[in-house]
Amino acid sequence: MKHPLRENMEVVASNDRSSICCSRCHFQYCGAEQDWREFSKVRLLAPSNAGRLMGLLDGQYLMRQFYCPSCAVLVDTDFLETEPKEVVKRDAAPQECPNRPEPVALKLDGKTTVVLVLDLSARCEEPKEVCSLLMEPVGKFLARAREAQVPVIYTVSAAGKGTVLGEVAQPLKRKATEPVLSPDAFDKFMGGELKTELDKHLCRSLVIVGSATNFAVLYTATTAARVHRYEVVIPLDGVNAKGQYEHEYALHQLTILPAAANKQFRFTKLKMIEFA
Repeated sequence: MKHPLRENMEVVASNDRSSICCSRCHFQYCGAEQDWREFSKVRLLAPSNAGRLMGLLDGQYLMRQFYCPSCAVLVDTDFLETEPKEVVKRDAAPQECPNRPEPVALKLDGKTTVVLVLDLSARCEEPKEVCSLLMEPVGKFLARAREAQVPVIYTVSAAGKGTVLGEVAQPLKRKATEPVLSPDAFDKFMGGELKTELDKHLCRSLVIVGSATNFAVLYTATTAARVHRYEVVIPLDGVNAKGQYEHEYALHQLTILPAAANKQFRFTKLKMIEFA
């Protein structure tokens, strides 16, 4: 059972325990008896960032914004009394700017590389969907991968299985020999089927394309690097999200993963990938 707590936040009760969760990505902040603010991502800005009239508060207050640490949706905004030296000047960059990885040209071994296409289902044929922007560039890239005999694997949402939305978008021109998996999780390694498919191809380098960057791409790529130690290749023009902030936030997270997992990533662009 669940009920709303505020916009983009809800209380979920299960097994005699209530938790505060993100209503957008279902990230669990904490128990219902705890202060969810302590588990949020926080950004501090000068009040003038909220509008010219709010500039009267510059030097006396800071505007504090709370974000979901998983999907970066804005949850709440309040103001803190502060000293002038702590103020972030209007139009200045946020205190914590995301890492923006630079793309590099890559030559990958076609015998140990697999292309993983995440959640580019028939919904992406609708121009209103942000993933529709990936149809042409990813479609051309897949054609090159097939020419080099590089295996291609697809995932679709478990909720769409058995429906039109469970089919791979037609512009990608999926071949009958290319498997389609439907794990019921953002992390597509859930259930083990994906790992089994990758093992069939002796995969060492995993090229991940698809949408959204801050959901399926982020969680699947993290497991690929951290748990399975693949070389994970992310073409920056082969993934996207509904908003630029969400897209950049997810890429930033991949660059700072602990336990040296971040060193497993290579960032590039689709046309900068060559198969040997």
